[in-house]
Amino acid sequence: MKDLLKNSSLAVVLVVLIVIWFVVYGTSKLSSTNNNPDTTAPAQASIAALADCLTTKGYKLYGAFWCSHCKQQKDLFGISVNKLNYIECSTPDGKNQLEVCARENIEAYPTWGLPDGTKQTGLMTLQQLANSSSCPLN
Repeated sequence: MKDLLKNSSLAVVLVVLIVIWFVVYGTSKLSSTNNNPDTTAPAQASIAALADCLTTKGYKLYGAFWCSHCKQQKDLFGISVNKLNYIECSTPDGKNQLEVCARENIEAYPTWGLPDGTKQTGLMTLQQLANSSSCPLN
């Protein structure tokens, strides 16, 4: 009888420990998992709206496939990069500039061509682009 009582007590203690572990660790993991999609969705929507607005207003991004800053600039837009008016300036071998960029006097990458004909050279943050264009970035 003592052994049965001892085994029952161990089983109860084990169940209580499992429940405590789940409450402490299990629910915190579940709540953090559920929060991730909600926090990233508005940012992507805002970036997509910025890309659409820049394109509508006539902004052009001149770059080269081998340019690391151009890659960083495009990466800021994530999946919305395809909404931008991007002009590749490099020949496929990476040794020369294409005529479309030479005509525009593009001398460095990345370069943003603004609707008024001016150019902004170098990596720009999304906020800088929003400010420059008066496009919203929420």
